[in-house]
Amino acid sequence: MNRAAVSAPLEQVKAAWAALDAGAFASPSVDWRMNRPTVAVLGTHGGSGASTIALAIAEALGEAHLLELAPPDTSGLIAATTAELGEVTPGWWRGQRGEVIVEYLARRSLTGVIPAPAGSGLPLVVDVADLAHHRLETPMVRRLLDSARLVVLTASATVPGWRRLAATAQQLAPDVPLAFAV
Repeated sequence: MNRAAVSAPLEQVKAAWAALDAGAFASPSVDWRMNRPTVAVLGTHGGSGASTIALAIAEALGEAHLLELAPPDTSGLIAATTAELGEVTPGWWRGQRGEVIVEYLARRSLTGVIPAPAGSGLPLVVDVADLAHHRLETPMVRRLLDSARLVVLTASATVPGWRRLAATAQQLAPDVPLAFAV
């Protein structure tokens, strides 16, 4: 078999990537509607403290359910639990820290589709991670942020951090209640 017979034109590869990025191959069975977050925490850049703030909020609530949407290799919560409970929902690892149920992704999603976790009936805190991992245009992320009772934006106390914070705040729906952690 010669190389020309199996290579696709660059335009086809770009079109396929754009379709994948737009969610054209997303599973229609992923339903996050049962998981309306009490608080969604979004880092405006990596290392801004989103995971730490999300964990602190969940612990302050007492009994709570904390979800982290960062890929496992960048997780800020992977070592935060005191008891590991294993993969209890497909795609999610569960742990416990005091009265807080902590769930984080079991594997990196190649399609951008994040499986819906099991509901717990507890107040839900979602660590959306940072904008390097999830863009605000992603429908699932947009729905999570728009449906949260409170969105906390985190940034470092630097000029670029403040600029990212301001730009992110402007992209959110005007009626979304916001808090800032710098």
